[in-house]
Amino acid sequence: CEECILRHVDAPLRQCEHEALVSLIFNIGAGAFATSTLRGKLNDRDKLGASLQFTRWNKITVKGKKVVDDDQTARRTRELVHFVGVR
Repeated sequence: CEECILRHVDAPLRQCEHEALVSLIFNIGAGAFATSTLRGKLNDRDKLGASLQFTRWNKITVKGKKVVDDDQTARRTRELVHFVGVR
């Protein structure tokens, strides 16, 4: 996760942003993150836009179909809250 951030994120990050990205990347994978809109918005210095992307990663594949998963929704929400630095 750390290597992925170093390789693909050009924008300066606060510690809380970095930690949230590590959690996200650990879960979705470096390849998915590298090509994500979230990463693009970060590198465009659009941190608000990037933060709004977290909750889009809330689906799992069931019988070949992507469906919203409550556990993933909760996890992404926690990461979003951590990313923006809310305690």
